[in-house]
Amino acid sequence: MVHPPGILGENLTLASTVADGSLTEQDFCLGDIVDVGTATLQVSQPRIPCFKQADQLKVADLLAIVVREGRTGRYFRVLKECVLAAGDVLRWRERPYPQWTIERLNQFIRFPKDPAAWRELAQYPELAIDLRRRAEEWERS
Repeated sequence: MVHPPGILGENLTLASTVADGSLTEQDFCLGDIVDVGTATLQVSQPRIPCFKQADQLKVADLLAIVVREGRTGRYFRVLKECVLAAGDVLRWRERPYPQWTIERLNQFIRFPKDPAAWRELAQYPELAIDLRRRAEEWERS
């Protein structure tokens, strides 16, 4: 079943020129700065799946599927506002932490066993505040 963009609550649906038209969690890293149209956005964390999406689509195990597939999406911080339109092109401007893909962050959040990595994450101002607080808590423990 194909659903229209935005059905899972996303406010920005991105496509690429790759064969399947998708950009995955391997394509984005924490802190990436991208331009879309004339907007400037920064990746701040993975999107955390929510039960509401499963309820809306009437798919009981959707949360498990999203987590298993690692296709959670990502949250962007708006650095420069604009009005976006279909067809606006995404261009990478900066990638400060290539080691922290959204895919790796997803795995790390699910299995947080590396205190040194939490200390590293706590140092990044680009990290969303809730996740940074979690990193700082781990750093203190």
